Amino acid sequence: MRTKHQIKEAMFQDPVFNATDHAFLKDRDYTIVEDPSAFSMIDDTTFLFAPHLEWVHLAKALEGANPSLCVCGDIDGFISDDSIAKKTSEDVHRVLRDYTDKMTWKAMPDFDGGHNWCFFLCIYWLRGQEGAEDDENMEHRTMTALEDLHL
Repeated sequence: MRTKHQIKEAMFQDPVFNATDHAFLKDRDYTIVEDPSAFSMIDDTTFLFAPHLEWVHLAKALEGANPSLCVCGDIDGFISDDSIAKKTSEDVHRVLRDYTDKMTWKAMPDFDGGHNWCFFLCIYWLRGQEGAEDDENMEHRTMTALEDLHL
């Protein structure tokens, strides 16, 4: 992960990490953060990789935070799906809508061809600001970085 891109620090958190997961990550000098303290570490410099994270937990991760890059489920699809959305609180919807209002997004590309882990996932990045890099160029750089990371 650190071979091509400068990454200051990589932190991992999952409540179901087992001893093998811990050993694998520690052998690579990655930091494991115990639940729930990882949520407070998310800021605008964070790449939040949260594929298939339950919506209530994603909302908790995004509340008060604006990770500049996020891989997660299709937030707009979730919000517009009445059968699922009715089962969650309005606070969850508000947090997710507030986040997507600031972001540009695209469905994750199919890297492997066929059914794989990135089905129904999207990548979100901060919408370009006046005088900043345009969204099309940012989209290209984001997708290239993801391919380089071999996600």
